[in-house]
Amino acid sequence: MKINNLIYVLLFALVCFITGCEDDDSLFSGDENYITSFRLIEGEHVYAGCIVGDSLVLSIPESVSLENVEVEFTASENATLSPDPASIDDWGKERTFTVTSYNQASRSYKYIVIRTLVAQAGDVVLTTPEEIETFAARGINKIEGNLVIGKPLGTVKEDSLVSLAPLSSLKEVAGRVTINPTFAGVSLDGLQNLESVGGFTMLARASEYGAYGLRDLKEMVLPNLRKVGSDLVISADTLYSVDLRALESVGGSFTIETRDVRSMDLSALQVIAGKFSFSGRNGNMLFPERLELPKLGMVGDKVEINNPIRMKELLFPALTSAAGITLQQTGVLEKVDFSQLREVAETLTLQWTHRVKEYDLSQLQSVGGFRVYYIEDLEKINLHQLSRVGTGGFTIEVCNKLNDLDLAALTEVQGNFVLSAPADLNALKEVGGNLTFSANTENFDGFNSLTSVGGNFALSGTAKEVNGFKALTTIKGSMTLNNMNNVTCVNGFDALRSIGSGLSISNMEKVEEFPFLANLQGAQFAQCSFSRLPALQGLDISVFSTSKLMIDNVGADFVLRGNSELDGEVTLNSSRGVRFDGIEKVQTLTVTGFTQKESAVFNFTGLKQVDKLTVNLGYVTENAAALCFPDLEEVTGLLTLSEGSYGNFKQIEPVQLPVLRKVGALTYTGVIPVLELPALESVEGEFRVSTSYQNGPVRMLEEIRMPNLKNVGGLVLTSNAYSADNYNNLITDLSCFSALESAGYVNIQKQAALVSFEGLEKVINKLEGEDSWTVSENAYNPTFEQVKAGELVK
Repeated sequence: MKINNLIYVLLFALVCFITGCEDDDSLFSGDENYITSFRLIEGEHVYAGCIVGDSLVLSIPESVSLENVEVEFTASENATLSPDPASIDDWGKERTFTVTSYNQASRSYKYIVIRTLVAQAGDVVLTTPEEIETFAARGINKIEGNLVIGKPLGTVKEDSLVSLAPLSSLKEVAGRVTINPTFAGVSLDGLQNLESVGGFTMLARASEYGAYGLRDLKEMVLPNLRKVGSDLVISADTLYSVDLRALESVGGSFTIETRDVRSMDLSALQVIAGKFSFSGRNGNMLFPERLELPKLGMVGDKVEINNPIRMKELLFPALTSAAGITLQQTGVLEKVDFSQLREVAETLTLQWTHRVKEYDLSQLQSVGGFRVYYIEDLEKINLHQLSRVGTGGFTIEVCNKLNDLDLAALTEVQGNFVLSAPADLNALKEVGGNLTFSANTENFDGFNSLTSVGGNFALSGTAKEVNGFKALTTIKGSMTLNNMNNVTCVNGFDALRSIGSGLSISNMEKVEEFPFLANLQGAQFAQCSFSRLPALQGLDISVFSTSKLMIDNVGADFVLRGNSELDGEVTLNSSRGVRFDGIEKVQTLTVTGFTQKESAVFNFTGLKQVDKLTVNLGYVTENAAALCFPDLEEVTGLLTLSEGSYGNFKQIEPVQLPVLRKVGALTYTGVIPVLELPALESVEGEFRVSTSYQNGPVRMLEEIRMPNLKNVGGLVLTSNAYSADNYNNLITDLSCFSALESAGYVNIQKQAALVSFEGLEKVINKLEGEDSWTVSENAYNPTFEQVKAGELVK
């Protein structure tokens, strides 16, 4: 190599120095040791270097050869340079030069070569081999715009590219690299030197629904690609190998859409700013048996992996944060590593990952939502540092083998909380949504720091003894205790003072009392329900009020205690006895299905007034107990009596209302022989009696006894039978109404044996107009004129 080094002008400087020695005014000191300039000359091109401190920086285009070049240096007077530039053949390597001054003081400079790319402005579209060859011949290393490879559509061979090999000098694309689906190459050889792209997308075939992008691509090897500025989309039907070993960051979403990937190298990947998803075809994709991303620390959006067929290990050992994570339907997957995960902004979902026995989430501190659902083999979840769950809530359901769950640090769940596994929950202070918990340890004592539940509260489980909830003061929604047939006592809830909308307690065979109810002083419920509690002997509702109260299948001789006036609706169903204590007036009372193996009479002693009373003793499978209201004097609204509605069972005992004098309206259906209201004097509205009932066998009233009934708003006798053959054929006259003095109207129908209306003589005399008299389908059907004329008997 010919080197013309100006360092040899130092010979001239030496002559000047000798001359200067004769001049007493010379300024030469002999201690300067600087390189003052250097440059490279390649043909007609000159590339000036920069001196930055103790560094010699030479920036030259990557395409420039460093063979047959001239390098020129200038330095301080009388200084020497080592090594001698004339001895250097390869100026492409870094090296150190030492400059020694005249008086032997030394300074070192580091020589650095920086290769610059040859750039192409604007977009580049390459659709034919000729276009690729022409572009490659220009030696372009960088495209300032987008790079588009292949045609969007094409049906013949000429429309397809099969090789990108000439593009091997390309290192950077500032915009997006788009590979259209007509590309027919089996690899991306030619792009192997790419280091940075603004985005990378393999487009799906637009003409085929559900199809992927590239038909023939088998391997994607981009070993030098370090950065993708926006989305990275890999979409190929037959792709089996992905090698992105140098990739460190993806500025957008990273999506893989293919059928069968056998190897995948993402070993340098550290950051994905968008979503990381493996969607496959219709959610199915064959994965490598082991996928590890050892350096991936952050995913700005969600991680979504659905149905990764064949995968046995999925490892994210460095991942600390993601916007959301979904892992589901994982088939043979056995091992998952999220051991460094600290934060998930949205929801972490793990479901149907049946072969996974353990999830180590020991570093997780905060999550927007947490959901684990139906994992057959799951035994352990370590959430030792989890302290906060957001509005997405906390749910673990249908994990029947889960017996090791560490929630010792959990203090706040802003959304719903659903759990059926044993755990230490004594740090939890607040649940913003619903709380649903199954206490499945023998003696449960937990949630002792919990002060409030922002939604509904539901407790169930197999425990024999339930304590805990000692700090709970407020449930803003409803409270439900259900399906705890092993439990013998329910303690705790010592501080509970407020329940928002309703209270329901059911299916607890052994519990005799609920002490916490005494603390609900002044509480107001929309609805209260106590059902299938055969050991419960009583209930005191004097401390709270409810719009609806339902008591179903409680203990024998159950006592309901309350204030003298009980507002709201009360329903008593399928019980073996209920007595009132202190209750004199009820707004609405419904009594249904009281049964007893032995005959019995249930007395509602002390009850004097009901606004609306309904008694239904139909469809009983045992002896129906006789119901007695010994002190009831008035039903201000509707009285409905349904005394039996099926004829195959033993005889129904009639409801006893011995002192009832006044009723707002009355409706009766039944299968008993005698309807008797001995003290009834007045029915303000309609008095309606069905004298036969058909549901299977037909049953008929034999007699109606109303000896003191004087006034009704309207009198109606009818039948609930399907056909005329089953109308009442036992009642022949209406002498039962001989005391009746007035009725606004009379409607008598479907009484097949009725031949005499003499019992209504007083009423008929006061009727006005034909509209007040209706008779039909009786044995005798006199007109209004006939009965007014005294023709009351057939």
